[in-house]
Amino acid sequence: MATFNDFFLHVFSFSFIVFACIFNAKHANAGNVQGMFIFGSSVVDNGNNNFNPGTIAKANYTPYGVDFPSGPTGRFSNGKNIADILAERLGLPLIPGFADPGTKGVAITHGVNFGSGGSGILDDTGSIVRLYNLGARRFVLVSVYPLGCSPVVSHGMGCLPIQNGVVSIFYDQLICMVNGLKQQLPASHIVVLNSVKLITDIINNATAAGN
Repeated sequence: MATFNDFFLHVFSFSFIVFACIFNAKHANAGNVQGMFIFGSSVVDNGNNNFNPGTIAKANYTPYGVDFPSGPTGRFSNGKNIADILAERLGLPLIPGFADPGTKGVAITHGVNFGSGGSGILDDTGSIVRLYNLGARRFVLVSVYPLGCSPVVSHGMGCLPIQNGVVSIFYDQLICMVNGLKQQLPASHIVVLNSVKLITDIINNATAAGN
């Protein structure tokens, strides 16, 4: 029987992101990140959908990529996305997309980006436990952003409290799930970023955020 958590994972998974970081065991305490594996949707898609003929969710044309050095790449952004920025902050190169034919051999030395615009989470995928069993120990989970503030949802009516309230429920359930996982996964480090708070703060303090 589907649980409350299952329902919200299916409904909101398109904006839920998982970063699994791989550390050098000899220098783990120093935070020496060796690689990063990325799972998510259009927020982190770096061009995987370019190679997927079965979807119309593509961003390989302008105005996407207008601020990216090589122009449109399939990122659903004017420039670098959150996965690119995080990789740079960790001292890593841009992580290659899984679907790109060039992603093989030495190209995957620092990880792979599995992000795909419009993607979701099935019952048999998206498991942090499975990644843990494969060796991942540090995870960054980016919660669902405030959907009620998205123009496609609000239609210019500002941030809608009902929709954002549902997202807040998802966040609370996510925290409960993570707290349970921490007890099940020894030596794991799981961080949850509250996208609702981050984006709401930017909206309410646009000048301070650099707008």
